[in-house]
Amino acid sequence: MRHQVIAKEAGKGSRARLSVCPRVEGLEARLVLSTVVPEVAMTSVTTNDSQSVVFEYDVNSPSLSTPRLQFGVYRSADAVFDADDRPVGSLSIATTSVGQSNHDDALAPSTAVGHHRQTLATPDAFKIEPLRPYVLVVANPSTAIGAADASARTTSLHIRTIAVVTHGGIQAEADDVTGPLWQVNMARELKAEGYDVVVKYVWSSQSRTPGNADDQGPKLAKQLIKIADNGPASDPVSIHFIGHSEGAVVNTLAAQMLQRKQSPNIERGYIKMTMLDPHSANNSASPHQYSIDNSFFGDIARRSINLFQWRAQDPYASVPRNVDDADVFWQHTNVEAANTNHGLYNLWGQTPVTGKARYYDLTGPGISHGGDFGVQNWYRFNVVPNLGEGGEFIDPTVLTGSHTLDMGDVSTKWASTASTATPAFSGTATPGARVTLAAVASGSYGWKTVAETRADPETGQWHMKSRPLLDGRYRFALKSTVRSYDNYPNVAVTPRLRLGSIAVRGKTAARLAQRGWTTYNNGDTANR
Repeated sequence: MRHQVIAKEAGKGSRARLSVCPRVEGLEARLVLSTVVPEVAMTSVTTNDSQSVVFEYDVNSPSLSTPRLQFGVYRSADAVFDADDRPVGSLSIATTSVGQSNHDDALAPSTAVGHHRQTLATPDAFKIEPLRPYVLVVANPSTAIGAADASARTTSLHIRTIAVVTHGGIQAEADDVTGPLWQVNMARELKAEGYDVVVKYVWSSQSRTPGNADDQGPKLAKQLIKIADNGPASDPVSIHFIGHSEGAVVNTLAAQMLQRKQSPNIERGYIKMTMLDPHSANNSASPHQYSIDNSFFGDIARRSINLFQWRAQDPYASVPRNVDDADVFWQHTNVEAANTNHGLYNLWGQTPVTGKARYYDLTGPGISHGGDFGVQNWYRFNVVPNLGEGGEFIDPTVLTGSHTLDMGDVSTKWASTASTATPAFSGTATPGARVTLAAVASGSYGWKTVAETRADPETGQWHMKSRPLLDGRYRFALKSTVRSYDNYPNVAVTPRLRLGSIAVRGKTAARLAQRGWTTYNNGDTANR
């Protein structure tokens, strides 16, 4: 048998030339390429609605080596699967024919030899996470890291993410080009968190005219469609709308337009909406509009606000149906504590909005609508730094509490009775928060602090006893104080919680005990 090989016969001044030589078995130097054929090879992954992954794979072996075929879905910083990737979904399929109940989208057995397409619901897989822009699907992930066929067992989908930062109404002329300072800073910080594109939507010059918010939503939507179309067609495009005050109305209108006309990339992407003190310029938008100073100039401010809003007639801020996730951060700080607008007025967030959303009440001293430390500043300092990897911020609104029953105490559906002059309470708050207990006697209006403690810095659990109280019925309430930012020590979120009414019978119980009587849980007494 003869075959052709390439041989270089090199001599001084000679050229390499082809020659035909006989094959000598056992003496010829040969390079043998080894190819690992995986039992399961991933071929592609995509999504149709940002709520599920659609992945395709090939089964190459008629009998798989594991009793179950596992598929793991991960968010990753790159297209390579490693231990740092975050799991967001999984699917387990029995590899034996007995009891086989899993089928692919074509209703064929999922582990049969051949090509398969599988749809898996994974609502968390496409949440906004700019520093992890890849969705990976890995076959048998527990053994994939470091395996020779690791790349064949992994397929990836890249997500592009757009952040939209929209300011509110009646902006100063100095901000007509760049937008207000907080918007400039937030756009820069969002870019640092990994967003592919940050749209700083500036409509400052138009914002001073009532009713102009209506025109901004369609303009913003067209801009987003253009950005989404200017990229790979295979990449879903996720959008994070962030709007302050009337800017939340602009974002609402833009999202609503995307329901009617949008890029296919946006349709497959995830939409998140963040409202920062949403406020429509509309006197009918909410019964809670503002806090006004009780003075002549405060009354002028009230009339001016109502006139502007009457002329504007903005639509309400809402969460459209195509939005996957929504947060509303709001405050109702009284103007005396808001440090804004020369102490004349403080606008309030109009809540609740129409549609499904999570709410965070940031009411507290120093936190205002748009003053020295507005809700948008709180969001910048406390939430934006966690957005890159979808991390959770410390929720300052957490506050729970209840009367901790001791021996002899009574608790019913309507009220509690404490057989001690120092009733105990426990609950949870933001880790490290200062928790204050206040009480007021029945028939009185003077609330007094009767206990204070610090929530555990790790778990947020707290427990405290009241100072000694005279016998009588009291109403109790909690307040938690959470500092907002180190550079603003006088600014804090202060959630409050009413605990109901408790009858304190400390001296009565002690006097009965001295006489040899016992107080039972139903309030009756009996001689020992």
